[in-house]
Amino acid sequence: MQAPGAANAGPDRRVQPRSRLPGLPAGDYGTRPLRWKNRCHRAVLSQIFKLVFLVHCPASRGVFSGGGVRTDLRSACFRGMVWRVSLIKMESLRVITFNIAHGRGLGIYQGFTTRRRLRHNLRAIGSLLAGHRADVVAMQEVDEDSVWNRRVNLLHEIGDSAGLEHRVMGIHNRHSGRFRLNYGTAVLSRFPVRAHHNEPFGSRRLGEKGFLYTEIDTGGEHPIPVLNLHLDFRSRARRLEQVGRIVDFFEGPEYQLTPLPPVVCGDFNVASHRSLDATAELFRYLNHRHGYRLLPEGARTFPAQWPRRTIDFVFVPKRFRIVRCEVIRSFLSDHRPVLVELQVAGL
Repeated sequence: MQAPGAANAGPDRRVQPRSRLPGLPAGDYGTRPLRWKNRCHRAVLSQIFKLVFLVHCPASRGVFSGGGVRTDLRSACFRGMVWRVSLIKMESLRVITFNIAHGRGLGIYQGFTTRRRLRHNLRAIGSLLAGHRADVVAMQEVDEDSVWNRRVNLLHEIGDSAGLEHRVMGIHNRHSGRFRLNYGTAVLSRFPVRAHHNEPFGSRRLGEKGFLYTEIDTGGEHPIPVLNLHLDFRSRARRLEQVGRIVDFFEGPEYQLTPLPPVVCGDFNVASHRSLDATAELFRYLNHRHGYRLLPEGARTFPAQWPRRTIDFVFVPKRFRIVRCEVIRSFLSDHRPVLVELQVAGL
């Protein structure tokens, strides 16, 4: 018996089965459209990724011939990403200068620091550098093999924690015997160091300062010269004499003139406003030759707990564009690190 109105019902409007097209999942086209569309989207995206990486990443050209597309695509994507990231990093260079105070933190003497506390401090410094994605780190008061620091190599400990594999140590103090001391300035770099020159200012076995000159090969047209210095903290006359040694280096045969002027940074142990002291004298010399900017502007770096003075600087040639400058708030030393992000055409 028919239900009322059944005779007047229209034609059946349910989706009729369609013929299955090649490559479609089991079932009819009309009842499973979402899965089919997802598969189509994946196929189109795969072709787009293949085209992009074949054009922009020469390292990926061999991975698409034969084999499963998914596995090879992942491999190509990874290679392409690494290649792309390396190009981005070469467009911008992050330089940090940091007096690490022998790794003692805020302690008054590194000899009172236990081995466990020392390693904790060094790992914390490495984490800070990694967190700010440093490319080049100029450090002062770095021990290579000193008895007051349990003969721990600070440069290697920090480099391992920061993930910076290229390292150059410049020893300015050597004291053998029972009270063995070896320390000075050092450079950590994400990029290879093509050349370097280390020069102590004198021959004292304790408290001697000096500078370390390096050329960083970022893969660009020209290397980036970086000079890392540490000047005397007691005597103005001695600081001026030390600046004279740096000028002699730039004027002498050891320094091979490079297309890019050097980035000069470090612990100057004197503020920049003292017109007859070392910071102002060195800045005048460099600014006259190439044109420089003195950073940081206004922010203070020492002491770390309540900064009252600016004695840690980065001299930046005007050939570089300054993206940003930051004095990093940190209590891992009695100095605060200074970060400068630079860009230069052809870097």
